[in-house]
Amino acid sequence: MAYGLWLIYGLWLIASAGEPPVLILTWQADNYAPSPYQGKKLPSAGTPIKVALQVFQHRLVGDITNKEIRWFLNNQLAAAGIGRTTFTFNAPGLGEDGVVVRAQVRDYHGQEEDGFAAIPIVQPEVVIDQSALPTLQGLFYFFNINSEAELETSWQDNNHNITLRAHRRTNPLESAQATLLKKQ
Repeated sequence: MAYGLWLIYGLWLIASAGEPPVLILTWQADNYAPSPYQGKKLPSAGTPIKVALQVFQHRLVGDITNKEIRWFLNNQLAAAGIGRTTFTFNAPGLGEDGVVVRAQVRDYHGQEEDGFAAIPIVQPEVVIDQSALPTLQGLFYFFNINSEAELETSWQDNNHNITLRAHRRTNPLESAQATLLKKQ
């Protein structure tokens, strides 16, 4: 029985020998979202973003510890190093819709292999949560803060609508607002 399993494994390796490697890039934004939020935190201008590279070939993890890895932001070389499988950068400023990160592994089995990730850049957001009426709660997304205590907020009620404004205390330009129209 063991011989049969080794034969199947050997045939599988031969069949997959021509498969090109697959480079997978994952990324994580280091900014704020409220604890109930279960989605991926999206970066806003200035957010630190960490990108990680993993290589797979023949359905196995590829060893790139001794390979030169080059990192590009929007096709501009940003960093390089032997075995450098992670790269951290700050999201570009206002006016940018996103950034394309490319990791290039030099001389991987005689080839240059590339992996890509398109990362959107968003504006911070404020949401007025009405789920616990008559109390309203502000929810703050994608600000470059560690806690809501770093925000300055203000509520305004003008009889037709309620507005919530928020900005980062150390950077008033990093701001957002939401308006809730009252039923008449």
